[in-house]
Amino acid sequence: MARDITPDDWPVRVTDAQISAVTGAAAFARGRRYAETRRVSNLSVSGNGEIIAAAVRGSRGRVYQTMVFSESKGRHIDWRGSCSCPVGSDCKHTVALILAARRRATAAGAPPGDADWERRLTHMLRTRQTSRRAVAIEISAQDSGSHRTGRLGLLPLLAGKRGWVRQGISWQAVFGGHLEGQIAPEVLDCLEDLASMDSGGYFYYNSPRIPLETMPARVWDVLRRGVEAGVTLTTAQRGGNEVRILHGLRAGVGIRRRKDGTARISPSIDLSGVEGLVTGGGRTPEPCPLGDPTHGYALTGDDGVLNLMPLEPPPGEVLGRILRRNEHLTIPAADVERFESRHLGELAAAVPIIDLDPAMHLPETGEPVAVLRVGVDAARHRAETSWSIRYVTPSGENRGEAAVDDLTEVLDGPGPLEWSQWAGAPSGSSGAAGAAAPAGAPAPAVRDRACEDRLARRIVNECLPLAQAHGPLWQRRVFEGMATARLVAQALPALEQVDGVVVEVVGEVPDYREAEEAPLITTDVAEDDERLDWFSLQVRVRVGDEDVPLDRLMTAVATGAEEVLLDSGRWVSLADRPEIVRLARLMEEGRDLRDPEARSAGNLSVTPFQAGLYAELVGLGVVGEATQRWREGVERLLAVVAAAEVGDAGAGTRAEDESGDEGGAGGGIGSAIDVPVPTGLRATLRPYQLDGYRWLALLQSTGLGGVLADDMGLGKTLQVLAVVQRMLETRAASAGGTADSAGAEPADAGAMGTASEAAVPADGRSGPVLVVAPTSVVGAWVEQAARFCPDVRVRAVTRTRAKRGEDLGAIVAGADVVVTSYTIVRLEEEEFTGVDWSWVVLDEAQFVKNHTAVTYKTVRRLRTPSTLAITGTPLENSLMDLWSLLSITAPGLLPGPDRFAKVYRRPVEHGDDDALAALRARIRPFLLRRAKEDVAADLPDKSEQILSVELGAGHRRAYDRRLARERQKILGLLEEDTAQARFTALKSLTILRQMALDPALVETPRGDAGAGGQRAAGGRRRRPTAKVEVLLETLRPVVAEGHRALVFSQFTRYLTGVREALEADGMRTAYLDGTTTNRQEVIDAFRAGRADVFLISLKAGGFGLTLTEADYVFLLDPWWNPQVEEQAVDRTHRIGQDKSVMVYRLVSAGTIEEKVMALKEKKAELFDRVVEGSADDVGGAGGPGGPGGAGASRARLTAQEIRELIGGA
Repeated sequence: MARDITPDDWPVRVTDAQISAVTGAAAFARGRRYAETRRVSNLSVSGNGEIIAAAVRGSRGRVYQTMVFSESKGRHIDWRGSCSCPVGSDCKHTVALILAARRRATAAGAPPGDADWERRLTHMLRTRQTSRRAVAIEISAQDSGSHRTGRLGLLPLLAGKRGWVRQGISWQAVFGGHLEGQIAPEVLDCLEDLASMDSGGYFYYNSPRIPLETMPARVWDVLRRGVEAGVTLTTAQRGGNEVRILHGLRAGVGIRRRKDGTARISPSIDLSGVEGLVTGGGRTPEPCPLGDPTHGYALTGDDGVLNLMPLEPPPGEVLGRILRRNEHLTIPAADVERFESRHLGELAAAVPIIDLDPAMHLPETGEPVAVLRVGVDAARHRAETSWSIRYVTPSGENRGEAAVDDLTEVLDGPGPLEWSQWAGAPSGSSGAAGAAAPAGAPAPAVRDRACEDRLARRIVNECLPLAQAHGPLWQRRVFEGMATARLVAQALPALEQVDGVVVEVVGEVPDYREAEEAPLITTDVAEDDERLDWFSLQVRVRVGDEDVPLDRLMTAVATGAEEVLLDSGRWVSLADRPEIVRLARLMEEGRDLRDPEARSAGNLSVTPFQAGLYAELVGLGVVGEATQRWREGVERLLAVVAAAEVGDAGAGTRAEDESGDEGGAGGGIGSAIDVPVPTGLRATLRPYQLDGYRWLALLQSTGLGGVLADDMGLGKTLQVLAVVQRMLETRAASAGGTADSAGAEPADAGAMGTASEAAVPADGRSGPVLVVAPTSVVGAWVEQAARFCPDVRVRAVTRTRAKRGEDLGAIVAGADVVVTSYTIVRLEEEEFTGVDWSWVVLDEAQFVKNHTAVTYKTVRRLRTPSTLAITGTPLENSLMDLWSLLSITAPGLLPGPDRFAKVYRRPVEHGDDDALAALRARIRPFLLRRAKEDVAADLPDKSEQILSVELGAGHRRAYDRRLARERQKILGLLEEDTAQARFTALKSLTILRQMALDPALVETPRGDAGAGGQRAAGGRRRRPTAKVEVLLETLRPVVAEGHRALVFSQFTRYLTGVREALEADGMRTAYLDGTTTNRQEVIDAFRAGRADVFLISLKAGGFGLTLTEADYVFLLDPWWNPQVEEQAVDRTHRIGQDKSVMVYRLVSAGTIEEKVMALKEKKAELFDRVVEGSADDVGGAGGPGGPGGAGASRARLTAQEIRELIGGA
């Protein structure tokens, strides 16, 4: 586990010289500065102090993950660093980490308080006796060897006793922060800004001066700010002249005709507007350009003053280049007229013309306007927009047009920050061409980029309020459906009001507006010619005389749209139409139940399992024709729903009272719920078992399936056998023409037929019941059937046809119940799917939770009126487990797997309570779950305790070394998020879990001495690990007092070693794992008392065992699936137990096992929320309405869960 550093850790003993010897002097110096400036954070120590890790903030704010590994050799310490920076190892970040660790370790060992408090207090109370020193900047020609270059440079100076001095100040000192406190902060800020502009590093490498001509245009603002802060500008250290920064210098080009008829274009500056410039009466000297591109000039006046004149406004790219290169261009006399007519305007738009020959005239180019062209396709409700810049003269003449994809393309500089969120916004359709500028439109001869920039900024700013509803309208875009209607009806009128925008629409535009009439819904149900169990449901929605396309309606609701568009251009608002929204969701839900690719959204295929959907449609509109067979199927289902809502054994009378109308939805509920126990059952049902039996009988009699998901140990098998016994007695009574031998009263014939008829499958099948169970449980079914239903003929099929020598047909002919395994059904799929079974029961149904597996597909093909799934853990991995079970037992109840994952699984797993409530309401009639604490109050108490086990020193070191290794591997792999990466990560987690038990499980090869056993190489007995010692200490008094215990582990090698340790201590043991061939003999031996402790692998003993002889349970290694652990515990805490049960969980402290326990608690909480439900849920926990739901306990870990397990393990 990670911990804080202490004075005993190794960094205290490492010297600066030793660190520098490893990293080098340069890296040490930089690392020390990082440590002194507190760039090291999240420092922690792991292992036995050998590993130190931290986050180190490097240059430019980047944060690197740095680790140091050490190994002590006597008094000498070897260490090596690892870092995520480009260097990779033994870098400056490593130095900073070690120095910070040493400082913290030293501080941690000091007594409370500051030892040097007096010195620090004196330093704290000191006052500066001298005032801050003045600063000047010398701006003069730079030296180059023995001569001056003429290039102006900046040199910082400090005020001395006899004037300005260079001692004590330099650009290096400014950059290194050595002048803090000596000069005014605002002056220091300006100097630092100037130093940062030295892109070439001149002051650092070659010269004490920064060349002014290489500095960017913002140097003028910094120099002005410095002067305002008190910085003096001078031309020399001693006897220098004043330096002034003057305003008003303009630059551009001049065009003059020459005597030979040519026209000369040359750079030109206008000094006439410069304020305060003093020049002599003679010829003004040539100003010196500054910057590249040029952004200012320097000129020494006749008075000796150096005048620095920034250009106002700053020149653009073209003018700056012309000024810097001093470019000149001569137009031949023969071409001057063509230049004036075609190119003069273009030149004027690019650069200012400050000196134009009077004989020449600038052409009229017009002002730019932005043209929004909208092409509309009325049939598809599709619109394409595009922009162009058109130049129009005051008289309306078009001087040219240029198409643009995005108005921001014409900006002369970046746009505001709020525009950036729309950068790269999708156009709405890939490859859409948009409406281009009119064919044949000439391009503008001259474009005013500055004017276009102002126009584009104004339009984009006006479009921003519309962007949330319509997207970035200043870009070329494609609109479809309702987006087109909103564009035409809302956006275009607003854009037409923007100054400088011209909207041109091409194509016929529908009358887009909101419909005023209220929608009318109609539904009809008819026979389905393809499958007799399905029906055709037709739904229509009309607004006036126009149909609403249902696929469009469902799309609008699914995407959260507020309107749905009709073909005419009118739209229906969904904001105040909850019935329309509900209809669309029902139709989307219903369409995916059978045919997600149906061409018409209004034509659905449904089964009676969707009676709730039909009932909601009835409540939404006018119901037309409905077939009688549909009504009867719906009424049978609603009877089950009503029974689920009753929720207790005494509800039959109340249900009868509520169903007085003949043929109503509740017809026959009372008689179905109050069906008595069959006379041939040799057992007394507990009250909750009687409820479960009646619920199962109701489902079976109506031809419906479900999931019995009671807690382990509540007698699910007995409840099923009671229904089988009733089926056989009813079948015999029907064959003899007598009343129901079970004594059931006739039910409403219009809804469910008589009770006698109801027990016979609706399609008349009279074949045997098929029970499919794990191989290890087949014998238990045969044994319990013989005990509770001795008159039932039961045949077990445990071998294939070739080995048993008997056809399945012969077995079926002589049996009432056939019990077989999932393996046999899969291997003999054709034989089992060729039999008409009267009922199919899937025990431990989690075996078919994978809907892509062959076994699942085989079970789906079994021919039967209804299927029942039995499982104490309806979910082990995810909600898809539940979907798999219900897709077998209640086909059509839930949508297909993809749709189910979208509508239910992902929202529920992310905490969506509405999705959870909707799912539970749908499955509630078909899933029954009761918890032991609610229905079996006579069960003895079950106490649980966690025993924290401290690892030995050697075990701890081995674990921490492996943890560091696996953590680094896993955290890198999870970034890939691939199946292979996930597999490798899970493998590493398993290794860490084994290391927490015994390092020999990992570090000793399989088959070697000590690899899980208790003997080391050479036959010498190994000392037991800490967890085995705790187990022995706890078990000894338990066994001595005559108690018996179960010990579970997932690792059979470890379990074998534990057995050796227990037997060496004199305890009698029994052992069971997946390789045990005489399974029943081992179980019988423990039950007979020939063993004190039963060691069982979690996989082999997780189901199918009743071991109430034991009253102590030990779980040696925690598992993140709480339901798997509960199944193991419930091998003893179940019906038949007469002693209190004690459960011990052994958890290795400071290891991944603690993280597993925390993750398990989180998963158990979600399982309780979804599967168990809460006290105020409909149906309660104890009745048939017991909510069923999601697989909260996900055995397949997510990448985030793996990070949580490995991050702080």
